[in-house]
Amino acid sequence: NIELDYDLSSNSFSITDNKIEKASITTSTESAANVYSVQACRCSSNSNECLSESEKSQTLNQDSFVNICLKPNSTDVQISQLNMKFLHDELSQVEFETVTNSTGVQGQSIIRGNGIISDPFKVTSRLISSLFDNGATKFKIEGNAYLQFYSSNRNLNLRTGDRILQQEEADAEYVSYQMNVDITRRDMLESESNLAIFPVLMIAGCLALVLSIAIIIYKKIS
Repeated sequence: NIELDYDLSSNSFSITDNKIEKASITTSTESAANVYSVQACRCSSNSNECLSESEKSQTLNQDSFVNICLKPNSTDVQISQLNMKFLHDELSQVEFETVTNSTGVQGQSIIRGNGIISDPFKVTSRLISSLFDNGATKFKIEGNAYLQFYSSNRNLNLRTGDRILQQEEADAEYVSYQMNVDITRRDMLESESNLAIFPVLMIAGCLALVLSIAIIIYKKIS
């Protein structure tokens, strides 16, 4: 309460017993980068859907091809740049840069798609044999992705209490992802072993035949 005491004869007044309380102000912030993430999973060559558990149980061995689909968790953003590498589960020195700056490795990996929910990025890569060293039963996939708002004029509204934070024409920055893929080293079958030895035997036989002919000709000349 405020009381005003004044005396008209003295033409002055004073304010006494004032009580003014400072209202508390609550502020909060939220990072746009923490709202979004990248979802990665194995998919098939003709679909962008994640494989079922039974489909993932099918054997991947040396020189097999693996398909990895990646998409953001929201239609607000798209993956504008992607990096991916395969790592041996135990040997840290064994790694394969599968995708660098959204570009695959010639003859080893390719990348397709637009990096959005309706059209994810799909990375198709050959499994290099060194990933199977030391009897490895899985390998790791790690990488990062740069997210951008899908529309350049997109306004992001984040409601925090009674306030609205607005971010215009901004990027959600880099986010990381990782996953494991089961593999099985394929032992060479006896038939495959015989096929591998066959060319060697053919070459050795031809050399022996040529040598025999050469000896016969030499004896006749002598």
